[in-house]
Amino acid sequence: MCGGRSYALPASPPRRCADRPSAPACASGIHQVTIAPLGSQALYAMHKHNFLRTGCDKRDNSSSAYDVSFLKTPVRARLRTCLAFVGLDSNSSSTAGDKMEIRLEWLKAFRAIMHTGTATGATAIVFRTQPQVSRMIAGLESSLGFQLFIREGRRLIPTADGLRFYAHIEPLLSNFDRLSGFAEDIKEKRGRPLVVAAEPFLLANLVPTAVERMHSSEGTQFAIDLCVREIGLWASRSNVDLAIVALPFTQTDLEQFSFAEVELVATIPEAHPLAKKEVVDITELAAQPFIALRQTTLLRSQIEMAAVRVGKPFRPLMETESGATACELVSRGIGVSVSDPILASAFSDRGVVARRLTVPLKVTYGFLVNPAAGLTQILQMAHHVVDTAIVVAGDLVTTQPSVFERIAGALGHQKASALGDDHPSAYGRPEGEPDTFDGDDDGLV
Repeated sequence: MCGGRSYALPASPPRRCADRPSAPACASGIHQVTIAPLGSQALYAMHKHNFLRTGCDKRDNSSSAYDVSFLKTPVRARLRTCLAFVGLDSNSSSTAGDKMEIRLEWLKAFRAIMHTGTATGATAIVFRTQPQVSRMIAGLESSLGFQLFIREGRRLIPTADGLRFYAHIEPLLSNFDRLSGFAEDIKEKRGRPLVVAAEPFLLANLVPTAVERMHSSEGTQFAIDLCVREIGLWASRSNVDLAIVALPFTQTDLEQFSFAEVELVATIPEAHPLAKKEVVDITELAAQPFIALRQTTLLRSQIEMAAVRVGKPFRPLMETESGATACELVSRGIGVSVSDPILASAFSDRGVVARRLTVPLKVTYGFLVNPAAGLTQILQMAHHVVDTAIVVAGDLVTTQPSVFERIAGALGHQKASALGDDHPSAYGRPEGEPDTFDGDDDGLV
């Protein structure tokens, strides 16, 4: 024996191993299998290589004596290859106390299916065959203990558990994808890129303009991510440095800081009669073919409540998840909508005009900040975002200058606490000054 795990297997009729004709057969019909370097899951691989027959049960602990621990190196190599293909843990045992093993290749295959919807589509991403991808997913599901997909025709539909799992592993895989770039930056003595994320409607104008300004002035490198509310905890503290979102935003563990309040506007085709008005009554807007945002968006409930208060509910011509899509449809003359003013400004050269509403509707902008991020770059980017919002939205935006002090204080406090130093001077605040800001600082100015 080689010190490996042994499993008692019921056998149909006793066999001798071709590599060792003199190996003893067991009269009781039970073969003792010891696979030192491969682990219990190698039993399935041995079956695939005709060492064992169908019906083997590794849970049977009966005594016996059929030792195959003498398998030669080429045979063991074939078993390892088989294990890799079937997506089984080559180092685990069948005991209940084993640690769960999750392989990177399995996670990549899972993400590829989430992106493409099929195991066949995933093959072009992970460079594996369709049967290999299917076996990877089977191995992952077996290790996790829950189902990731259900099959509908040729498509694989993620389960609720699968969606929750994906929300947690996507940031990890995104970080892994960036490793080569980080290594290259270290090698070439370049600074680490600032990872910025934003909701889709802010990526149309606000974030790209702020990124351009900061890159031009400081030469900062960026990685830009998209955050979507529906997938839950979209960003862990190891994945994003700074995010720009509409508040409230509960699907994250990052520190939140409001920095502006923005007044929504009516978006109207330039040839529409309402475009001639400086201010549009919401009842007039409700009488037009209206392009609404979906019920899952923050703005939809505000718009509907405002319309109900004036007794003129909207009857949407069509709905969309994206504010940018709504503006695009307005630019094509299909209808009117209510939009974020910074987003609407990105369509001003495409025939979309923005007009104030008689009933003010507002949305709050906020930063989500990683406490471990570099304070200098965070503050620089925050300044560029706030300045861009003022330039683009004008008097439709009301900013909070205190946000920079709040971010600096919170990040400085976090870093001081991590070092175990609670003295106020450790994070740049004079001794005796309170840790919290006045309520007025947290409000809009």
